[in-house]
Amino acid sequence: MHRLPDHNRCSAVMTAPEQPQHLAARVPLSRPGRPEEIATAVAFSACGQSSFITGSSLYVDGGLNQI
Repeated sequence: MHRLPDHNRCSAVMTAPEQPQHLAARVPLSRPGRPEEIATAVAFSACGQSSFITGSSLYVDGGLNQI
């Protein structure tokens, strides 16, 4: 097996065409998150409606953190 330097190996793994399907199989919702779903969570945490929320973690991971 050809060894890549660590930073290149990581990049190669994360950009492999089969990677999203492999990760989606581990997520309880059985699909990767969409960019707009991540953006909605970020926008909520930055808006006034979240002004009374402190010391909390908002996991936007399709339930992966729950297993």
